[in-house]
Amino acid sequence: MLLLQRILDDAAAISPDQFWSPEQAVQEGETVLGELSDELKALFTLLHHSTDEIRTIHGELEAAFKAKLLSGNLDDLDPDKIKAELGEKFQLRHREAHARNAIIDKAFWYGVREQYPDNEKFNTVAIRAAGQVVAFNAPEEEDGCSPLDIFGGGAHGIMIVSSMPFGLGRRPRG
Repeated sequence: MLLLQRILDDAAAISPDQFWSPEQAVQEGETVLGELSDELKALFTLLHHSTDEIRTIHGELEAAFKAKLLSGNLDDLDPDKIKAELGEKFQLRHREAHARNAIIDKAFWYGVREQYPDNEKFNTVAIRAAGQVVAFNAPEEEDGCSPLDIFGGGAHGIMIVSSMPFGLGRRPRG
């Protein structure tokens, strides 16, 4: 089965009582655009789970790295060598998790843009508690660029609030 089909099937299997949403409430200065559709809530939940899966995989890699570090042989600290030692199955799982996450991320933010196309006057869109979609203008740094410019998003940057204080993504251009 194709990866895209698995993603669509997984999203369709998420019921409203399983939707995940950040805990952070709407902040002062943010404009509420509305609430995510159920389809986007399911996709956002899948994005959250996918990001957790990547964190788990990276945790396994970090544990292997720490074990090598504690062994005292600094020549064994090459991340590619450590991945190779974890095996092809680990490497495939790692690549697929990142590919899956990237596809879900792009699909989700395209969906947000389609649901709320009139947000061009803002440089940031975020998801808040209960799936509320908010927009605001993130402050520019002293050098005159948005903090999101660093990530290639510029005026099209998107900030999503997840279980971490801030997670960054980008809204597709076009």
